[in-house]
Amino acid sequence: MQIDIIFPFALPGLNEILDMAKRPLRHRGRKGQQQSFYSITKASLTQTCCRIIQAKVNDMRLPVQCPVALSFTWAITGRRDPDNVAAGAKFIIDGLVWAKVLPNDGPNQVRSITHVFSRVKQDEQQVTLTIYTEGNHDYRNVLGHRADTNNGSNHHHNGKRKDHQNRRSALYRCSQAHPS
Repeated sequence: MQIDIIFPFALPGLNEILDMAKRPLRHRGRKGQQQSFYSITKASLTQTCCRIIQAKVNDMRLPVQCPVALSFTWAITGRRDPDNVAAGAKFIIDGLVWAKVLPNDGPNQVRSITHVFSRVKQDEQQVTLTIYTEGNHDYRNVLGHRADTNNGSNHHHNGKRKDHQNRRSALYRCSQAHPS
């Protein structure tokens, strides 16, 4: 199964999220506890994303079959950095859990997250989320060779060992090129 969901607005990037987290505590929650500006904004944005998701998947059988691969297509203005913008995925992924599309957002449920960026005018900013389930033929393409059965445990173990060796040799080459 493949599900496409369009969010017709720009989400805050990492810089905006960090600015929100720095703001002093001002508001009192339901139980009289102080809440940060970030926690209030996060809840509001996640709820907005949840409503858009629910409207799209209203008649589908939920939760979707896990694991899934998520692909984000960000239509952003020229002023925004892609690495900054990608942090906004947090609100959408949490919205998937709130909408009960996914039972959780851990690595057993979300196998891969990819990001594609394009430049648009200010009023054309949006995010398109594509959810690929394991039965979809594009699932393997999104995941590449990691979409093994048995949760990839055998490949993952061998891959870690090889990855460690590659990192060690890369560090060695780097230290040879730049002696201290």
